[in-house]
Amino acid sequence: MAQKPLSQAINEGFQAVGTSLKTTNNSIGKLSQLKAEITDRTNLVEAINFTYTEAAKKGTAGKTTEIDDSVAASNSVYSSSKTEAVIEAKVKAEVLKITQDAPEAFDTLKEVGDWIQANTTAVTAISNKVPFNETKVLEDAQVQNVWTTLKLGDTSQIDFVKTFTDALAP
Repeated sequence: MAQKPLSQAINEGFQAVGTSLKTTNNSIGKLSQLKAEITDRTNLVEAINFTYTEAAKKGTAGKTTEIDDSVAASNSVYSSSKTEAVIEAKVKAEVLKITQDAPEAFDTLKEVGDWIQANTTAVTAISNKVPFNETKVLEDAQVQNVWTTLKLGDTSQIDFVKTFTDALAP
């Protein structure tokens, strides 16, 4: 798989963040559309508290919700065991994304750490080839080579604020 330039990756990241925030904002709704009885239309927590207080006055607060592990619904909740199972499955899926292409000998952090401890000579040799403990002065051509090698792309024309703002626009 070819690597994309850093500038493209950053732009795509800002687009994703903006899209996510837009989705979140849309799911919350516009505070200005709250019912007239809710006078503070700038604070979602106050609106929720108002709604809860009004529900308590009408005797609907504190009602229980049915536990239903078969399907997610607005009028039911998962049991704690079902919730734990869903979370565990998602965590395992994310871990698999990280480890699935690793050789079996290195598919856990412990195995990688054990290898490093057992092969200190090799690790030292690698560290000596790429010393990070001292500053390097590079010529312009060398800097360009590093940028090209690392596929950083040309970031001089990127306006991250505009990219983020554009991603939030309706």
